[in-house]
Amino acid sequence: MDPRVEAYIEKAKQEIAEKEAKERADFLVSIGLCEEQRVYCQTGHAKRSEYPFKEIINGQKWYYRNELVPFDISDEEYAELRKYAATLNPQKEKTYSHALKNSSYSSLPEIYNFFSALLLLGCFASCSVAFYSHGDWSLITELLIIALTCLIAAAMLFAFGKIIDYLDRIAAHTSGYEYNAELTE
Repeated sequence: MDPRVEAYIEKAKQEIAEKEAKERADFLVSIGLCEEQRVYCQTGHAKRSEYPFKEIINGQKWYYRNELVPFDISDEEYAELRKYAATLNPQKEKTYSHALKNSSYSSLPEIYNFFSALLLLGCFASCSVAFYSHGDWSLITELLIIALTCLIAAAMLFAFGKIIDYLDRIAAHTSGYEYNAELTE
């Protein structure tokens, strides 16, 4: 066999084994068969986003993060767990988009965007009426104030919609994880 073909086959087998191991670990974590471990890094090498917690050990500052590590189980136990988990709780394994669509706040950003579009329409309508009104300065002033109010309200509704959308995505992405709040410098 050509060495290049043999190298490709070995690489493909290795990638498939890594993918299966990751799926197995994710499944075990999703059903709660895991334990939390701390992964440490020294001060100079830690990125604050990757290692958000701090601990002082023997007078040295160490940063760490919590990781969920699945239990070691046999292939037979894993197959049996897969069978029972699929039978008892078919909704347990859902994708991120499925979780986001079924979350309680997922339609609020769309509602906020709709109302902000209506407010922008009102803003443009009042500006155009103010532009075409001839000489009545009190009407022009009132219409421009209405247009400015509509513009500010539309911007606020759009911003609230985005904030809720991002918070909903974060909640869907981190569901099942506990947050251990510790103060860091």
